[in-house]
Amino acid sequence: MIIAYPRETVKAKRTDFYFRDVRQHRKLSMWKGLKHIDWNAIHKEEQFLDKMVEKFYITIWSKFEKTFPMIKVRTSTRDPPFISPLVKHLLKQRKRAIKARDSEANTRIQTQINKLIRRNQLSAVQNENRKYKSGTKDWCLI
Repeated sequence: MIIAYPRETVKAKRTDFYFRDVRQHRKLSMWKGLKHIDWNAIHKEEQFLDKMVEKFYITIWSKFEKTFPMIKVRTSTRDPPFISPLVKHLLKQRKRAIKARDSEANTRIQTQINKLIRRNQLSAVQNENRKYKSGTKDWCLI
C-alpha cells in the first residue's frame, strides 16, 4: 500500500451566484398584481406616447422587482451536485426559521428542500443515463 499526501491543499473555490426566484407561486403573484393595476390611469395622465411608455415600463419593472427578487447565494466547489442555488437559498431560510423557533415554516421549507433535492438527483441520473443510452453497442470497436 502506498499513501500519498498532496503537497498543497486545494481550497474550495467560492463564487457568488445571482438568480431570480421564479417559482410558480411568484408567477401567480405577478399575474394577480398585474390584474389590479389601473392601466387607464397611465393612459389618461400622459398625452405623449414616450411618457406613457416610460410610466408603463416603470410600473412593470417595479412590480417585477418586488415579485421576483434577486437572490444572492455563495456556491462552493465542495457543494454536492444536487445542491442547486435555490436549495441553498431555502437552506438559509430554514436556518432562519429554526433560529426564530418557527416550526411550521421550518417543516414547510424542509418539504420544499426535500422535493428539490429529489428532483435534482433524479435529473442527474437521467442525464447520466442519456450519456450511455446506446448501451454496450458502442463498446465494440469493430
